[in-house]
Amino acid sequence: MYCPKCGQQLNADGSFCAFCGKDVAYLNEKQAAATALDEQASTPVKKQPKLTMQKQVYCNSCGTGVFSKDNFCYQCGKKAQKAYYNQGRQRKWLIAGACLTVFCLSAFFVFRYHL
Repeated sequence: MYCPKCGQQLNADGSFCAFCGKDVAYLNEKQAAATALDEQASTPVKKQPKLTMQKQVYCNSCGTGVFSKDNFCYQCGKKAQKAYYNQGRQRKWLIAGACLTVFCLSAFFVFRYHL
């Protein structure tokens, strides 16, 4: 089944196009079945391309796993925020390092006269 707005192939269990965000929930089973039959009749069999491992990211709104190349969540239709996931891990390490530095400096100033 393909998106009527952008023409990209749709995920079977999604309600929104992952590329343009178009609501495709209205496409009922009859239309999907008719589209599938048309595709089978008109499209020659092609070899499937090799799947490559992609970084798994999750939608900030609903938590559904989306591919890093997708612009929109196929479940809720919200725009994907890819940069948030890339910076989250770095931010955690930065905060942990800052806390460790503050702890070490505090311990040094408290115990420097006791040693």
